Amino acid sequence: MRQKILSLLVILALYPITSFAQDILKMPAPVDEEIRYGVLENGMTYYIRHNEEPKERASFYIIQNVGALLEEDNQNGLAHFLEHMAFNGTEHFPDKGIINTLEKHGVAFGRNINAYTAFNETVYNLSDVPVNKEGLLDTCLLVLNDWSNYLLLTEKEIDAERGVISEEWRTRRDASFRMRAKWFPVVFGDSKYSVRDVIGDLDIIKNHDYETLRKFYHDWYRTDLQAIAMVGDFDVDEMEAKVKEMFSKIPAVENAQERPFFEVPEHDETRFVVATDKEAQLSQIQVFMKRRGVDKKDKNLGYIRDNYITGLFNTMMSERISELLQKGEPPFINGQVSNGGFIRGYEASVIATTAKPNQEDIALRAIYTEALRVKRHGFTAGESNRAKTNMLTSMESAYKQRDKIRNDAYISGMQKHFLTGEPLTSAEFDWQFGQKILETIQLDEVSAKAKEWITDKNRAIMILGPESEDIKHLSKEEAMAILAEVEQSEITPYEDEGEVASLINEELAGSKIVSTKKLDEFNAVEWKLANNATVIYRHADYEKDNVSLKAYSLGGTSKFENDKMASAMMLPQFIGAFGVGEFDAVTLRKVLTGKKASLQAGMSSLMESFNGSSTPKDFETMMQLLYLQFANPRFDEEAYSALKSRYIAYLANMANDPKKIMGDTLTRIMTNYNPRIRLMNSELFEDISIQEMETLYNDRFIDVGDFTFFIVGNIEEAIVKEMAEKYIGSLKDDPRTEKWIDRQVEAPKGKTEKVIEIALETAKANVNINLNKEMTYSPESNIKLSVLKAILDLRYTEEVREKEGGTYGVSVRSSSSHFPKEEKSLQMQFDCDPEKAEHLKSIIFREIDKIAENGPTAEDLDKVVKNMKKNREQTKPHNGYWMSSLYNYYVHGYNSDAKENFEEIVDSLTVSDIKEFTTGFLKGVNIVDVVFKPKAE
Repeated sequence: MRQKILSLLVILALYPITSFAQDILKMPAPVDEEIRYGVLENGMTYYIRHNEEPKERASFYIIQNVGALLEEDNQNGLAHFLEHMAFNGTEHFPDKGIINTLEKHGVAFGRNINAYTAFNETVYNLSDVPVNKEGLLDTCLLVLNDWSNYLLLTEKEIDAERGVISEEWRTRRDASFRMRAKWFPVVFGDSKYSVRDVIGDLDIIKNHDYETLRKFYHDWYRTDLQAIAMVGDFDVDEMEAKVKEMFSKIPAVENAQERPFFEVPEHDETRFVVATDKEAQLSQIQVFMKRRGVDKKDKNLGYIRDNYITGLFNTMMSERISELLQKGEPPFINGQVSNGGFIRGYEASVIATTAKPNQEDIALRAIYTEALRVKRHGFTAGESNRAKTNMLTSMESAYKQRDKIRNDAYISGMQKHFLTGEPLTSAEFDWQFGQKILETIQLDEVSAKAKEWITDKNRAIMILGPESEDIKHLSKEEAMAILAEVEQSEITPYEDEGEVASLINEELAGSKIVSTKKLDEFNAVEWKLANNATVIYRHADYEKDNVSLKAYSLGGTSKFENDKMASAMMLPQFIGAFGVGEFDAVTLRKVLTGKKASLQAGMSSLMESFNGSSTPKDFETMMQLLYLQFANPRFDEEAYSALKSRYIAYLANMANDPKKIMGDTLTRIMTNYNPRIRLMNSELFEDISIQEMETLYNDRFIDVGDFTFFIVGNIEEAIVKEMAEKYIGSLKDDPRTEKWIDRQVEAPKGKTEKVIEIALETAKANVNINLNKEMTYSPESNIKLSVLKAILDLRYTEEVREKEGGTYGVSVRSSSSHFPKEEKSLQMQFDCDPEKAEHLKSIIFREIDKIAENGPTAEDLDKVVKNMKKNREQTKPHNGYWMSSLYNYYVHGYNSDAKENFEEIVDSLTVSDIKEFTTGFLKGVNIVDVVFKPKAE
């Protein structure tokens, strides 16, 4: 097969558009030869592949070609309900046996053990399982075996899960979900998609008969609709033998129902719907033009080529719209003209825009004009060349890092191959074939797609937005009139301003390294330049095609007075839109064609910073961007005005969004109403100016001698030294010794308790508990807080979710702050029935109090420690790990890579240690307890 494909590539290169080459494109796409792929006699499909990313780990999936569309009306929601039940008792793992068994080996529920249900499939996964634990891989196979055919579905567990799913139903009921219920029937017509939403009918969730669920299970969970996929650091031959031995014993279902394909009826007329909601914030217009996609059997080499054409089309349209958004007064907040997958078996072209308030007509006219511009005039040669060059650059980078493809990424491809017949090719094939096939794609071919895709057949127009007397939405007559007006108008071709040569043309003086210090514990080196800049370099080649840059200087927004905080807050959001030096953002993207190099300036309350990334090949380009962003930043009035107008339009209706209301309220409470803290709202933009942003930027990014630079990646020391001397060495040193200022932005002291009523369309409470205390910042205390957080995850899942059925899940977050004060915090948040909020909140406090009084269980502590160690092992080889370690060393003053700062701490932790830490944390802790409830009507 490999020799045949190489021959095909040669033929395609020699005869790019001949009929003979077209015959070649009808050949099947070759399956990755490293994948062991087969079908058992009972109809079950299997995929097995060896992979070592991460090392000594494996992932196991079962892919069910079964989803919500297969439900009868009295089963609405039971495909998803069944997914939950797979974790609540199987033949070999009663009750919560799957989760409890795997968590003992550091495989965590949620992060590593999970599942999802969609319209057409249900997929279960066990990810990042250690392979060096005796018998654990066999255990995972047994779990897949049970998920295939041996769920217990006991009445006790079914009843217990009703509450959890009811709360998931409540949590998902937001504006987007409610509007979807209005537009789905219009877009999908007389189709099953119109009457299913996966989460299902609440009455059925709460009251369905046990046998109704069991019937769905027995009808559809069967071997001919199942595939198992496993990828990891194991022996493929051994794994295949085990799969055949175990899974061949599962009986095939006799006289099985046919698994239908769910069609969407065609229509000649343009369908139209306005879907509004009181909690919606943005006016959106979406025009869908649907059509049948490519059949499974036709997803061949030609199909892959067509996907490249689609990618080029989408890229070039995205660039055009991005350019439009950078100029003058943009006609919309954002826009899109693209083509892609829609639902199974269908694809769609989409013309979409988010309009400014009461400007839906302007937005629709503008985005439809761009769609017709390309339909009439096509793309330019310059656009095509840039898109192809950038695509090749991305493909090359992916190829160079092919040995870093994660297990779950491979399985994602297997899943698509099983469910929809997507090609399952290798990284080597993708790179070789992609290079050759891009050469055969002509500009006219890509441009012609607009004529094929932008049509009035099977067209549906959706207007989504706020339900408000102050907002006017387009009617069908108005929308159709706008389309007709644009179709009859004269539209000029797109003007491509052409290419630009290079970023820097001036000679740079540079400065030499004046001192070198070895950092043996990191296998790194520190250089001091003559302009007082500090550069730390470490070679790291785990990610072969990556170099990262990070830099910081102390000060940040703390150096500014309160009246400057609006501009300071928005500066990082605006600076990237200005471009750099003599290049505006649009021109800069053209200059960077074919290069993978980026750099962003940032500013937090205590630091100003740079973050950059590049390939080794484009490292100098990243360094040039750094030099220009520091020495010659750009402040573009036109780009500023354009982005400011989009922000103001975006925020205009945010006052209706409960999530925004709750988030802003919590921010104010948690910062004790400090006047330095500005909320993201329309008033903020009345207090910003580009002149002030420029002044603030030049104040913080003026002294390179106050910056520390970190460079980590697969690039040789000599090159980094040369580039550092040339580009960092040419930056200005403005000698000053600075530090941040403690502006006393703190959480309130003591206990703050509030119940706040807000307007909500769905009856639900949002509970927020924040515990905050000044405590020592150290590796040991930080780890203990992380352990406490993870133990609370386990306790709240068991007590609040499973036993009470009170919420879909409790979010627990922790943070350890070093500056400006050493403090620690825990935050717990969840949605629930308003009537149960106080009771469930009492459990939140009860569980942490129990740990303070008695310590955690030894089992919970062991689960958490094993998971932390497993995650550390997986993270450690990566380039980012070393960047983080160096940063911690310089900023926080300790070596986070050292065993005494992690392994020795977690290995020695006892129940008493966590009990003592929790007791200390709770003693005198500051509590913020805020519950949002629906406003009484």
